This record gives sequence, structure tokens and C-alpha cells, in this order.
Amino acid sequence: MRPVCVKCGKEFRCEKNGHLVAHLYERPKGAPEKTVGDIHIINLDYAISPDHYDCGRVDFLVSGDKYRCPACGNEIVTGFGEPMVDYDYPQERLREMVEYAKQRGYLTIIRRS
Repeated sequence: MRPVCVKCGKEFRCEKNGHLVAHLYERPKGAPEKTVGDIHIINLDYAISPDHYDCGRVDFLVSGDKYRCPACGNEIVTGFGEPMVDYDYPQERLREMVEYAKQRGYLTIIRRS
């Protein structure tokens, strides 16, 4: 079954398979960080305000399906079946993937509230 719009009661229609969702790096600016083996340990208590987050780097990318409500135009991305692309890739490559998807109109960046 396809997703259903709570507002309209209509089934969403799939607009795009392979819609890229980018999650930005949530390391607070200036927060202490150390590396133990392959693991980065970050003190997230250092900064609480979203204004202090270092959002210039990509944490991970994941591909999903973008749906739109035919009545009100609400959009969602769901169905994240592919493995995420993360720190195993160089930051430059992650940024290239984001820019490529942005230029083609199939990118959503997760924003902190």
C-alpha cells in the first residue's frame, strides 16, 4: 500500500525513485573529538544550539522514493531500501553526489529543527 495523506485522505503517488536524502554532520563547532581506531568520539554536550553545528560536511546519504499527494501536493521521502553512503567515502565524493542530485532536482537535506 502506498503512503496516505492524513490531511486529504488520498494515496500518495510516487514521483521519483532514487531521491537522495542528505544528513549533515552534527558535530558541534569546536567540540572535543578524538579517534579510537575507526570510531570518532564526539562530545555532543558541548553545544546544544543548532547554530553551533558544523553543517558544512555530509554525514551520510541515503536513497529513497519521493511521493506526492495528488490533492494538496504534500511530499514525503520513504522506502530507504538501499544501503546508506557514509564515512567510508571521502568527503569530496559525498559533496559531489549532493551537488549532482541538487542540479537534477532530486535532493532533500535533513534540517535540524
